[in-house]
Amino acid sequence: MAIWLIASFMVGWLSLGVGFGGVWAMRRLEKRRRPSNGHDPIYIQRVSIATDFTPLISGLENSVPFNGSQLWIFGSDGRYLVNKKKKKWRSKLSDWSAKGLHIKYILLDADEEVREGVKDLKDALAGEFDAVCLAEGVDRGHLRELETCHPTLFIGPDDKCAAWIERLHPRDSVYAYDVKYVSPNAMLASRERAEFEAYKRKLEGVLSHSVSIVDSTHRQNTTGA
Repeated sequence: MAIWLIASFMVGWLSLGVGFGGVWAMRRLEKRRRPSNGHDPIYIQRVSIATDFTPLISGLENSVPFNGSQLWIFGSDGRYLVNKKKKKWRSKLSDWSAKGLHIKYILLDADEEVREGVKDLKDALAGEFDAVCLAEGVDRGHLRELETCHPTLFIGPDDKCAAWIERLHPRDSVYAYDVKYVSPNAMLASRERAEFEAYKRKLEGVLSHSVSIVDSTHRQNTTGA
């Protein structure tokens, strides 16, 4: 009886492990199959920006030059940026910056730790980077949506743009929900373009009432000619 119980227990754990392994493998395969510049928007139920967003943006380099393009990242309070466990995210930002992508962080709030983290990030980047935070005393009534809805916009040359829209990103959560990714090819649809322009105006509204955390900078390559 004891041997039968032990065997049943081991089989159960083995089945559970195989099940989890299968789910993990399927999710990785799904991420690899997501086209960075497909003709239709991509909808994802739950995401982590470091693992789901970065492959899509990195894949754009095959069709849109990073040099001269901009990435506007809306981060609300910016806590994700200073999370010590998020080295992959900071590493990708560094990689994109080195390839000429101008990174702009747009925040509603930024405490002292976040501000110091942003400054450290700037020091680690080789290319253009700036970050702003909404100025104190600004009426936030028209910005309530952005507290939990976080748009990130890729603005490329020749109007080749992309959008990553987190419909729900709860405060202090590493996960976002109900996410939509629109590639440059999918942006050709009038509805997607109109949505992109609407979010761009919202972020421009934040920028117009913001103060700099770090100034934009571009370091010259001292090893080149």
